[in-house]
Amino acid sequence: MALAHFVLIHTICHGAWVWYKLVPLLEAAGHNVTTLDLAASGIDQRQIEQIGSFDDYSEPLLTYMASIPKGKKVILVGESCGGLNIAIVADKYPEKIAAAVSTIPYARYRAQPCLCCGSSCRSFLTGKTPCIQPTITTARI
Repeated sequence: MALAHFVLIHTICHGAWVWYKLVPLLEAAGHNVTTLDLAASGIDQRQIEQIGSFDDYSEPLLTYMASIPKGKKVILVGESCGGLNIAIVADKYPEKIAAAVSTIPYARYRAQPCLCCGSSCRSFLTGKTPCIQPTITTARI
């Protein structure tokens, strides 16, 4: 029986191949590992011009998460902008996620307050006009 099930998500303009060194290490430690090519990435045949939103870009991951049986949980790991895909999936399938790890600081659940204005701004992850609330920084010189 596997210790954990890792789902590894690549960054933009890459593919599942970026994890080729990590996959055998996790498997040797007794874990299950799944790597996916996101839309228009890796061996996915779609062209980037066919992708209209980050949800469209995340479609292979969303489809995979939908297929996970009830009661099973995975550990999501996102490389760079793969953290944005994790945030999208976390909104839709929180009950299927044991943990989410991202290498970027701005990957957050959409329900959390916006980092720049403190509101429930979702513009950054939905591709709408970005939040441009001014921030005031005080520095002592």
